[in-house]
Amino acid sequence: MRKLFHPQSILVVGVSDSPGNMGRHIVSNLIRHRYPGRVHLMGTRPCNVAGQQVHTSFDTLPDGIDLGVLLTPAQAVPTIMRQCAARGISRLVIESGGFSEFADDRTTLEEQVKALAEEAGIRFVGPNGLGIITRSDGMVLPFMEMPVLPPKGRISLLAQSGGVGIVYLHALAGENLGLDKFVSMGNKLNLDEVDYLRFIAESKSSDVACCYLEDVRRGRQLYEVLRSFPGKVVIQKANVSKAGAAAARSHTASLSTDDRLVDAMVRQSGALRVEDMTSMVHFAMGLTLPPAKGNRLLIIARSGGHAVIAADFAERYGFELPPLPAQIAQIAAGAGRAHVIRAANPLDLGDVFDFERYVAMLEGAIRGDCYDAVALIHVYSSRTEGPDSEGLYRAAARLVREVGKPAFLCFLTDNAELDRLKALEGFPLFRSPEVLMQSLAASRRHHLTRARMALERFPPRPPMDLAAVSEHLRLGREETDESGWLTVDRVFSLLLAAGLPVAPYGVAKNVQEAVRIASRVGYPVAMKLLSPALLHKAQGGGVTLNVKGDADVAEEFRQLADHLASAAAGARFDGILVQRMVRGLREVFIGGRQDRSFGPVVTVGLGGSLVEVLNDVTVRLCPVTEGDVEEMLSEVVLFKAFGGDSRQRPADFPFLRECIHRVSNLLLDFPEIEELDLNPLKLFDEGLAGLFVDGRIRLA
Repeated sequence: MRKLFHPQSILVVGVSDSPGNMGRHIVSNLIRHRYPGRVHLMGTRPCNVAGQQVHTSFDTLPDGIDLGVLLTPAQAVPTIMRQCAARGISRLVIESGGFSEFADDRTTLEEQVKALAEEAGIRFVGPNGLGIITRSDGMVLPFMEMPVLPPKGRISLLAQSGGVGIVYLHALAGENLGLDKFVSMGNKLNLDEVDYLRFIAESKSSDVACCYLEDVRRGRQLYEVLRSFPGKVVIQKANVSKAGAAAARSHTASLSTDDRLVDAMVRQSGALRVEDMTSMVHFAMGLTLPPAKGNRLLIIARSGGHAVIAADFAERYGFELPPLPAQIAQIAAGAGRAHVIRAANPLDLGDVFDFERYVAMLEGAIRGDCYDAVALIHVYSSRTEGPDSEGLYRAAARLVREVGKPAFLCFLTDNAELDRLKALEGFPLFRSPEVLMQSLAASRRHHLTRARMALERFPPRPPMDLAAVSEHLRLGREETDESGWLTVDRVFSLLLAAGLPVAPYGVAKNVQEAVRIASRVGYPVAMKLLSPALLHKAQGGGVTLNVKGDADVAEEFRQLADHLASAAAGARFDGILVQRMVRGLREVFIGGRQDRSFGPVVTVGLGGSLVEVLNDVTVRLCPVTEGDVEEMLSEVVLFKAFGGDSRQRPADFPFLRECIHRVSNLLLDFPEIEELDLNPLKLFDEGLAGLFVDGRIRLA
C-alpha cells in the first residue's frame, strides 16, 4: 500500500500532446502540487508533454518504477497490465472507464483484469475512478485539472463515485479542512474500503475518515476494521432504494445490501452514519474538534431567537443546560449596555458589545468544570465588528486547543467574512444553530459509544452442548430434502441441546402414540404435520390448534394424515408433532442468518403471525454484547407497548436477553445454519422462563 500512496516514481499511461487528452491533466496536477518523485509518460506516439518525452514502448522505460496510472480505453487495460508486470510495476491506479458500469457484457473484461492481477501479484485501485491523492506528497492523480485542493491535514476521504468525491474535495476546501488522503475507489475490483481504511489506520496520519459507499461486499471485514480504527469514521451509504440500486448498477455495477445490516455495523463499530453529503461535511467539521464527553452544554447567543432555536435542538438531542456558575453570571450581569441581560442558560448577549467580556465568559466556560461543551452563536456585521469578531474567533480556537474542550461556533455574517476567518485558523465555523447542534450531538455520540466499547465485554457464553447440536445438524442433513429445511422435531431437539427451552412435545407415528403424548404434555395441544412437503405448515393446512381431548386428538391425527396424502401425493410422512398449547403474555421473534457480506447476524422483533406484516424488528452482527442487546430491545417499537422499555421491563426480559445471546452464539459456532426463524417465543411474567413453540432452520 505504501507504493500506492507514497511512490518514489510514477508512470502515466495514456498521455499525448492532443488538446483534449486527459492524461495531460494528471501530469499538470503532479507538477502544480510539487510531487517530488520521478514522473514517466507513456503514449501511442512520440511527443513531448510538459517538457518530457512520451515513451511509446515499455522497453525504453527505466527500471524501478513504483506506480503505474492507466488512462486508456478499457479493452487495452489487460495488455498494459501484462507489460507493467513484465517491468516489475506491481501497483496500478486504473482510471479507465468502460467496464461493467458501461454494459453487462463488460463483466468478462473485468474478470480478465482480476485474473491477471492475481496471476502477476498486482494490486490496483479502480477501475472507473479518479485515482488517489496523497496531500503530504503532492501526489494528485485525478484526470481533471485540480488547481485548488484542501490544505494538508488529517482528514481522509474514500468515495466509490468519482463525482461525489470531487464535490467532497471542494467542500473540504471551502471549509478549510485539511486533507490527508483521497481515494476514488471506482468499481473496487481489487482493493476496497477495507484495504484503504487499514492502511490509513496503520499510517496514523488521519484523525477522521469519510466514506461514501454504494455497496458493501466485505461487510464483516469492514466491521472489524471500523471497530479497531483509532480515529473517527463517518459513512454515507447510498443505494438503499430500488431506484438507487438501478442507478448504482449502471454506475458501478454494485449490489444492493440490506440497509439494516449497514446500520447495525455502524452502531456496533462506533462509526457514524449520515444520509446526505451536507451532513458528512458538517460531521467531519465537528469531529476535528475535541470530543464532547458529556451532556452538559452552555449556549451563548447574541440573538434571543437563535438562543431559543439552539435550546430546542439541545433538548431534542438530549443535552442538559445547567445554570451559569457565579463567575460567568457576574461577568454577564455587567456586560450589557442597558444592564438587562438575564444570567441564564441559554445566555442571550444581544445587548453586549464588549468583546473582552465575551472572551472572558467563553474562557470561564471552557476552563471550568460545569460544562462539557459550549455552543457560541454570534451574529455581527463584518463592516463594523469584523476585527472584534476576528479576535473572538481566534480566542475561541486558542482556548479549545489549549484546554481540549470543544466550543462549537456559529458565526452568522456575510460569506466573504466567513471565508476570511476560516482561512486564518482552519477552525470550524457552522452556518446555522441547527447544523451546529447536529454536529455537536454526533461528536458526543461518537465519544460516548467509543468509551462504552472500551469498557464493554462480551458476556460469558451460556453453556451449550456443542456435540449434541452438531449431531442434530448431521442427522437433520440426512433427513431433509434439497431445500435444506429441518423438520420441526429436529429443530426442537437442536434448540434443547443449545439450551433454548421448548414447550413440551412428542412425535407420533400413529393415533395411539398421539393420544399418549397429548396426555403426557397436557391439554390443550397443538398438532403439526411433519413432512418436507409442507414447509409452511399453517398456510398448508398442516396445523390444528387447541385440541382438548383424546377423541379429538385421534380424529385430528387421521385428518392431518389424509390432508398430506391429498395435498402432496407420495410425500414423505414423518409423523405428527403433538405439543402443549402455551399462552404467554408476549410473543417474540428471534431469527438469524449467514449474510453473504456480513456473516452471522441475529434479528429480534415482535413475534406471532404479524411479524412480516409489521416488520418491527432490529438486527445486529454476531456476537452481540450486553449493550447491543439492550439497544435491540429498546429499538423494537411494540416492545414498549407491553412494558419493554428500559424503565419498566417485566421479569421475563433477562430470559429474553439470554436467548438472544444463545442464538447469536449458535449462528457463530455453526455457520452451516444458513437461516434460523424461531417464532414465536412465548414470554411470561412472574419470573417464569419463556418457551419456544415453533421454529424453522435451513442448512446451507
